[in-house]
Amino acid sequence: MTADGRQVAHGAVAYLCRYVAVTGLSFAANLLLLRFLQPAEFGVLAVLNLGLSLLTICSEGGLNVYLVQRSGEVDPVLMARMFLVQMFASAGLQVALSFVLLAVWAGGFDWHLPLYIWCVAFAMSPSLIRGGRVMLLERRLQFTSIALVEGVEAVVYSGAAVALAWVGCGVWAVVMATLARSLIGLVLTLRLVPVAYQWTMPRWDKDLRAGFNFGVHYHASSLLSIARGLANPLLVGNALGLAAVGLCDRSAFVAGIPLLMVGAVQARVLFPYFARIQSDNTRTRLAFERSLYLSGVLDKAIFVPLVLFAPCLPLLLGNKWAPAVPVIEIMAWGNLIFGSYMSSATPLLSAVGRIHWVAYISVVTTVALWTLCWPAVRLFGVAGFAYLSLLNWMPVIWLAYRIQNEWRVDRLGRIWGLPVATGFVAIVVTYGLFRPFPQSTGYFLAKSLSGVLIYAILLWLLDAARLAHESRLLIRSVLPRAPAPNDT
Repeated sequence: MTADGRQVAHGAVAYLCRYVAVTGLSFAANLLLLRFLQPAEFGVLAVLNLGLSLLTICSEGGLNVYLVQRSGEVDPVLMARMFLVQMFASAGLQVALSFVLLAVWAGGFDWHLPLYIWCVAFAMSPSLIRGGRVMLLERRLQFTSIALVEGVEAVVYSGAAVALAWVGCGVWAVVMATLARSLIGLVLTLRLVPVAYQWTMPRWDKDLRAGFNFGVHYHASSLLSIARGLANPLLVGNALGLAAVGLCDRSAFVAGIPLLMVGAVQARVLFPYFARIQSDNTRTRLAFERSLYLSGVLDKAIFVPLVLFAPCLPLLLGNKWAPAVPVIEIMAWGNLIFGSYMSSATPLLSAVGRIHWVAYISVVTTVALWTLCWPAVRLFGVAGFAYLSLLNWMPVIWLAYRIQNEWRVDRLGRIWGLPVATGFVAIVVTYGLFRPFPQSTGYFLAKSLSGVLIYAILLWLLDAARLAHESRLLIRSVLPRAPAPNDT
């Protein structure tokens, strides 16, 4: 394994450990927030998070991602110019939000949601300063430092949100926690990555043109994802009310936890690595194959207990969350089948300049969701929202066809399909073994752990040689390596 490969593997393990710990913390914090906040308040938070995502994309402009993908060196002058462009955009957005807030207040409309967004927007500037320094860590493949920063941010955010919600702050708990997270991230990155900018006023040249061109294609899928997210408060809310918005939002979060855990590691670690090796098709194909197989194995180990444990949520959180159970189960099945492929393909296509393929899929799924969402939820209730999430995975089949033609992935059916089939069989077998008993948390916990064990045994029986080989490679890449006699 090359030095870059070892560094990526070591960073992936460190980042995965961080993400497992942070996701466990976030899951516990969300359970507590579900206790302290009402479904309608989560509906407000869904809109607030979409607004913050849109503001971040508009101010950052994809320039940091472009600098990671850029094959040449990034000098302090170029960094300074792009940073100033981002800060000017951030300031302009903050001023525009101020006028919107004043107009809403003067018009006598409900000004609480615009006020929340206006306050959260103050997190943009610290996030932009942090983002430039994280970009340098990504280019250097220093993922352990990134994991440290994001781990501390998660602890601060979760602690602040739960503590403030506990004392009755409602939505303001998440607003203040978001601001606290941005400030602690700024302090940590200033400490870890000192940067000596060479200040110069930005000018429209080939670097800025290339940065914005890449950023538009890169963030197109993110903007369309926000558009899809708006279908929840606007269409589901119009048809079923704000409480249904909160149910759908939290269900999507829970059903997507495995993808958040594994996909975030892939996006953070593989994108800069693919950018380095993009000129070598053989190395790119092999790295994609390993990513697809390992992510599939890992996320099924999380999806299996998630599907089995979902019916226990009303026992933990109360009957008000009972309608979320079928939504979580339906969404989890779609994520189980297609999630690992999409989370592996996105960093690959971003690094090699094919991100517009992902944008095409985003356009199709956004149009389908906005066209079918309202009639679906009117017919099936909140479950209709989950059925549409299954439908929106179908274009991934087209994407797999394009990638197969481009890189000729070896044994795609086995690499992608074996973990999916094994996870499905493990769930079916577990349901067959556990006959209906009096419902209790212990019953569902035992059922979930048994499902994971059955999945692991089945996968080992079917693919022991590949699993042993990948385990050996992973151990060798992570453990300290004694220097060879000719190392310099």
